[in-house]
Amino acid sequence: MWINKEFPKILILWVIVLILLSLASLITPYWYDDTGHSLVVYQLYKTGLWAFPKEYPNLTEYEINSTMISIGPALHYPASWVISILGWNFYYLKLYVVLINSFWVFIIYKFSKDFFHNHSPIFALILSIFNVQFMVYGSQYIGEVVMSLWILWGIYCQFLVIFKNKPPYFFVVSQICFYAAILTKEYIALPLGLYLFFSWIYWSYYQKKWLNPLLFQGLTLPIASLVFYYLHFHNITDFFLYWNLKKDYQAEFLHLSLEPFYFILKKPVILLGFIAILIKVLIKKKSWDIFLIIFQTLLIIFFLLSKGYDRLGWILIPISAFYLSEWVQFLWNFVAKTSFQKGVLGLILLIIFSQNAVNLFYWKVQWNKNQNLKLLASKIQSFHIDHFFTYEVEIIPYLENITIKTTSIPPVSSLRIQTQLKEKYFLVGEYAKTEYQNTWKQTDYIKIWEYAGYEMWKLK
Repeated sequence: MWINKEFPKILILWVIVLILLSLASLITPYWYDDTGHSLVVYQLYKTGLWAFPKEYPNLTEYEINSTMISIGPALHYPASWVISILGWNFYYLKLYVVLINSFWVFIIYKFSKDFFHNHSPIFALILSIFNVQFMVYGSQYIGEVVMSLWILWGIYCQFLVIFKNKPPYFFVVSQICFYAAILTKEYIALPLGLYLFFSWIYWSYYQKKWLNPLLFQGLTLPIASLVFYYLHFHNITDFFLYWNLKKDYQAEFLHLSLEPFYFILKKPVILLGFIAILIKVLIKKKSWDIFLIIFQTLLIIFFLLSKGYDRLGWILIPISAFYLSEWVQFLWNFVAKTSFQKGVLGLILLIIFSQNAVNLFYWKVQWNKNQNLKLLASKIQSFHIDHFFTYEVEIIPYLENITIKTTSIPPVSSLRIQTQLKEKYFLVGEYAKTEYQNTWKQTDYIKIWEYAGYEMWKLK
């Protein structure tokens, strides 16, 4: 049993990753997205409603159709249970996600051991999770890294039955993992469903005994989305209202731009890893390599048709890392034979594969961002106001004893502003300043002060 022989080694790696993610959670600031998702958990914890609160810490108003509700119940509901035990704190949600994402160690290790026999799992771990991107997004309350974890566990359990003759119940476990992935971030249902469809076509030509299990997985996959909507909406009217509001969010996944291409070019692991998969498929033609290149191709196409957000691109890294690590292992063992050569090789690999790390660290970790938000909060506290309106929800975790009114969608017309906003003071920043400035005249407000890119307005 691998647990008996290798558990101490895996446990050490898990503890290291847990510590690194915990440190990252302390130094990364709260951002708009993870704070917004956390507010949904707060509403769920306090009232049992899966909604976005329009007032914090009071919950007199909320939006059940908010586009901010893009994380599903597989992450939100357990989070609310954790909070019900520990008490409310934004940081507890970070630790909750940190604990989940630390289990990436186990799936990377097991996948490498069982399906990539020519290399040590340590190289796959280094290329996939021992990097800045994983540490940044794996320590925020967002769903992409958790969703990717469920996907990889699902494929692994599926492979155990097909290629390792494990009991059929692993197919059920695989489907549960796929459900959990969709119930974390629903958009993964499209590439996952296409992967199961192409897998079914592949086996229809080779081994027909897998057709029924794959057909079962594909046909029952929509159940997860039905559960998502059943838990969220009380009637069909709310559903259609939500779907209409969600059009802008959905457009992010049918969007042609250069940003996704820039992301992949900045991530040599993805590009070189895909080439490594292609070479191996052409040479060895193993079925599981064919399955993985099908899924990786679908993910890349899906990503290229999106707006190219970093956190969405994370799912492209693990599979590429498996194949690229085989080449790194070869270079390490057979090309770099002396300590000096290994040192030079290690430096070259570090330069290549951490190409975007400095930029990502600056923009997403930003030691001064935390400090600026804390100072901004102090400035607001010293301003002696008991409530204000803002779209910049990332300031909320830093404030105490102030009622904050917000909305998940910034106003796009002066009429909408006047109907939504009844507060005297209004904090605007990088996410919404342009929206408001474009729809308001300078005569509608007085800028009282400005700090770190944020402005406090007093409405006339």
